[in-house]
Amino acid sequence: MDSIDDNTDVIIRVSLSARILLEDTAAVAGDCPVQVDLRVENPDVMWLSHPEQLAVLQKVFRGILRKLSRTVPRCNRIHLFYAGPAGGAIVLGQAINPRMNPEIALYEYHRQKTPKYEHVLSLK
Repeated sequence: MDSIDDNTDVIIRVSLSARILLEDTAAVAGDCPVQVDLRVENPDVMWLSHPEQLAVLQKVFRGILRKLSRTVPRCNRIHLFYAGPAGGAIVLGQAINPRMNPEIALYEYHRQKTPKYEHVLSLK
């Protein structure tokens, strides 16, 4: 990834139990120049079967945040979309450092609504 020196937002999609679609995130976060997909090959509600998976998830997510801090130093906000078990959400939250990371906007999925995602919380 080339460095982006402009003020911009970033989208991160974490697809563990279901695939998060680009068009669904674009409907609420726009077309950000930097978008990251952290996903397993076959997302499934039974994805979490071993505690070690959570450690790997946290390590990979921390690596993404480190790389973004180097390549997008003026990132205003990270739009985080997550489809996975509660345990995964907890380890992602533990990886976020409000002093080191930009604002993190969190979204909730609604299958029956349009757009499918709604902003529910920002971590500043």
